[in-house]
Amino acid sequence: MPKGVVLTIQSHVVRGNVGNRVAAFVLQILGYEALIVNSVSFSNHTGYKNKWTGSISSGEELKHLIEGLEKNNLLYQITHVLTGYIGSTSFLHTILWTLEKIKKYSPSVSYVCDPVMGDGDSFYVPPSLARIYAEEVIPASSVILPNLFELRHLCPEPLQSPEKLRDILKCCEYLHSKGPNHIVCTSALVEGKDLDSKILSTSGVSPSHNLHLIASLCSGKLIFIMEIPLFPLPFTGSGDLMASAFLVRLDECEKSIAKEKKMHKRDKHIETEEVTDELSPWSIELYQKSLELAVNSVFLTLKRTFDEFKSGKIRIGCIDAPELCLVDSKKDIESPDLVVKAVRLIPK
Repeated sequence: MPKGVVLTIQSHVVRGNVGNRVAAFVLQILGYEALIVNSVSFSNHTGYKNKWTGSISSGEELKHLIEGLEKNNLLYQITHVLTGYIGSTSFLHTILWTLEKIKKYSPSVSYVCDPVMGDGDSFYVPPSLARIYAEEVIPASSVILPNLFELRHLCPEPLQSPEKLRDILKCCEYLHSKGPNHIVCTSALVEGKDLDSKILSTSGVSPSHNLHLIASLCSGKLIFIMEIPLFPLPFTGSGDLMASAFLVRLDECEKSIAKEKKMHKRDKHIETEEVTDELSPWSIELYQKSLELAVNSVFLTLKRTFDEFKSGKIRIGCIDAPELCLVDSKKDIESPDLVVKAVRLIPK
């Protein structure tokens, strides 16, 4: 039996490792069934110099597919919904309709949203999607994984100092109030003076060459930061890898915690639904490890790809960076060495 059934709605490319090509591979090798819906079907990803061919799916097409699953009594199996690149407002609105439809059959379904909108200083989707994400999608989400650009556009007030950790956490606090229990900002550049020297030394790489991942978990009760070595190549698909890997690791973590609580209730003959709202040291360790497992899967895949490129084994061709060495990184995704560590931040 699969550990879970994930409806993954993302981009598809004939050649390359992005979107559903990444998500389906990661989910399946980690023991989860992947139900795949493609938001676009392209020949290759949009980073190629000679453009691409293909089509963008409409909201009506998504609705038609979900209705087919419903007619065959297949929606009740779905434990998670995962979304990535969405190219149109109609499709994004239909995802919300899809989520409500699934909840009729699977009320506890978890929605993991990677709100793909842009990076750096520019959008690569219609800017109008930002408002829909902020006002409609985020409140329906259980987990969100924005990069810093996306985080800034999900908050009503722009981050005044995106390099300031306190401002990023303030934005996370606002988003928690709207719905998501877990928020992972995947690509911040936090000023060194904002961080403890212990954090800065975890990766063994100079801070000027690193990214910072900031995770605000359990509605802000747990804050972790990870310093991740930055490779000098503009990889595509790394966010898709992170979202699918974190979905699995978080689900494994929370299932273990729920099982432990159930056993504790039985042993202590506790009648109430919850044993405690407090996080035990064991639970905190599990959340930390779930984050480390996901991040190191990504880091080691990028490292392998970079090393293969530097050695000349990969030819780039018509793109600025090689496609991810996904298949060769199977073991690193299944059981990664924990090279990059998470450090818990405790507010003073």
